[in-house]
Amino acid sequence: MGVFAKDTGGMLSDTFTTELMRVPGFKVVERSQLKKILGEQDLSLTELLAKKSAQDIGHLLGVDAVVMGTVGDVFAGTTFIPGSAVCHFSYSVRMVDTQTGIVLIGTAVSRQVGGDMDVTKQIFASVREVVDKIIEKRK
Repeated sequence: MGVFAKDTGGMLSDTFTTELMRVPGFKVVERSQLKKILGEQDLSLTELLAKKSAQDIGHLLGVDAVVMGTVGDVFAGTTFIPGSAVCHFSYSVRMVDTQTGIVLIGTAVSRQVGGDMDVTKQIFASVREVVDKIIEKRK
């Protein structure tokens, strides 16, 4: 029997926000502030991402790049072996230059964790790896 984690997207978003703050030269706009700015423009975040390009988002927010992503499957459950657990999670992330629309960094993460490994630690470690790639790209 397994369980799907419902707020994994929020956890990933928060983790990326925290980790991106350690990137030299990055200024992170909190999602709540982004929603406030969009509200002033009479737009929702969903509408903006569906209708606007990265260039439009960059112009509206006054930023050089945006980091966007999608959370795929997140599943935690037990295997047929008594006492054995398994978890699978996946997500994709891309950083897009708002002047050119070019994807500067794009990566997809898909991991299966079994046994007594801490799933939350594995998710955090995978986010840190992605942010480390962003730091390397900026050097």
